[in-house]
Amino acid sequence: MCGIVGVIAEKDVSQILIECLKKLEYRGYDSAGIATIHNNNIQCIKTAGQVKDLIDNLKLTPVFGNIGIAHTRWATHGSPVVKNAHPHVSHNTIAVIHNGIIENYLTIRHKLQKEGFIFHSDTDTEIVAHLIYYHMQLNNDFLESVHKSILQLSGSFALAILNSINPDVIITVRSGSPVVIGHGVNANFIASDAMALVAVTNNVTYLEEGDIALVKKNDVKIFNKKLHEQNRVIKPLRYKIQDIQLGQYKHFMQKEIFEQPIALTNTIQSIINNIFSKENTTSVGTDQLNLEIFKKVKKIYIVACGSSYHAALTGKYWIEKFARIPCTVDFASEFRYKDVIVEPSTLFVTISQSGETADTLAALKKAKELSFINTLTICNVSESSLARDSDLILITKAGTEISVATTKAFTAQITALLLIAIYLSTLNKLQNLLIDELILQIQQIPYFAQQTLNLYNKISDLADKFKKYNKIFYLARGIYYPIALEGALKLKEISYIPTEAYPAGEMKHGTLALIDHHSIVIAIAPKDNLFKKLKSNLAEIDARKGNILMFTNANMKEENYKTNWTICKIPTMPLIITPIIYTIPLQLLAYHIADKKRLDIDHPKNLAKSVTVE
Repeated sequence: MCGIVGVIAEKDVSQILIECLKKLEYRGYDSAGIATIHNNNIQCIKTAGQVKDLIDNLKLTPVFGNIGIAHTRWATHGSPVVKNAHPHVSHNTIAVIHNGIIENYLTIRHKLQKEGFIFHSDTDTEIVAHLIYYHMQLNNDFLESVHKSILQLSGSFALAILNSINPDVIITVRSGSPVVIGHGVNANFIASDAMALVAVTNNVTYLEEGDIALVKKNDVKIFNKKLHEQNRVIKPLRYKIQDIQLGQYKHFMQKEIFEQPIALTNTIQSIINNIFSKENTTSVGTDQLNLEIFKKVKKIYIVACGSSYHAALTGKYWIEKFARIPCTVDFASEFRYKDVIVEPSTLFVTISQSGETADTLAALKKAKELSFINTLTICNVSESSLARDSDLILITKAGTEISVATTKAFTAQITALLLIAIYLSTLNKLQNLLIDELILQIQQIPYFAQQTLNLYNKISDLADKFKKYNKIFYLARGIYYPIALEGALKLKEISYIPTEAYPAGEMKHGTLALIDHHSIVIAIAPKDNLFKKLKSNLAEIDARKGNILMFTNANMKEENYKTNWTICKIPTMPLIITPIIYTIPLQLLAYHIADKKRLDIDHPKNLAKSVTVE
């Protein structure tokens, strides 16, 4: 889950590398490094910490050269200290940066040690630099040495490689982890995400699985895994510079919370245009949906990770309620290792913000070997591996999301799932009049999102009141339980407060033992058919002197409640859209608590956004 970038140009590239690297910190930020070639020597500077720490080091010890690579790390093998930071260098000749995991690194390391190679790190990556150098001694051909080396590697990896003997080329490799090449004028670029290149190019090429590319200043040659040269399409870059700028906001998470009305508008309109106004196969924009497939679906099996898993759980309620189709939801990391029973006419669905989640990709690969009738992905990146590998594609239109804690991508996912459930219900002959009414209600989502954002200051005040608690529980019933899970995840990942979520009726089966006046219970309580049941569950909390924060649209008088109850009223809206809208105040609460604790909200410790390792 590391960020890699490389540049070859007419001028010194160190500053370009740093600027590109800043845009990749969401992929990891516990160490960083840069390597350039100057006068046929590799210059390498590394640091523990973030890119800003690398910048401080470069002020003291600058590097020069018109070719270079840089890296920001999320540690897998070896702690986040300087010796384990990338790039890794062999004999001052080969420098390597790596995103992914080399699974057989210990075997190769032992073989290289027997050949006299000395290792200076605990990483799996260092073996790649030494292995390439080893082959270079045998044939002196850079491309051939890289090719022979990667044939020996098992795992998932994207590589960028420098060779001081060939100082006019960067070699980059895609094997299980994404790589994009940016095309410039007298300059070319490589990165693990096109977002890094938004300020330097408008044209990019996405490498296919197994590709090896020779990147020179005025030339790019791409080869497949058999070293046969390939033609790959050059595409316009989909990012805009304003996507990666904070503007008036303090954090990207804050910005992305406030971008939800437009993200939801774009997602709703895109799906309505692509599904509800079409009778057959569509290929509009970046979506590819064969609607005939949906007519054959008798069961749905969804896999996802993290917040996307919570979205899947939410979608399950709607699919079973409206479409009357059984729906199973599973963790991608568990699906890939279990014996799965595939019932006839089952659609396999993956959900991912980035489309590069390693466990979800592995689950898709396994699903393609089973008897699912088709595979559908719901993700936010049209050029992603999931989008490339799935039969059917539905792209959410959340826009660029940089903060590690997802916000707008999550609400776009659950909105997409609601619309899919409604479409599937049309195949079960739900009355068209009812469908029209539901679509009208769904089109109100952006309006109510904006209205709920007006609670920003009120929720900031609530955060002042509740930031001191270190024992927090989220409670909900029915479809709001997955929303509670998501609220708890948001709070724990950016504020580091241990937080759990439960179906409200389950608290009495053990967890109630933890409730006292030092705890806070956050209840998601719209006025629906389970509202009275939830209030009874909260009475059990109240009886144990627990503090309660209730988000509700119920018309109740706050003075009827004790001082340990706090009521936050959400605008009243159609019940079908409340799970989406009630997500927003939970995002705001997590954001404000973390902000008041003066934490690094966009870069929570130990985490990364695009989870490209198992």
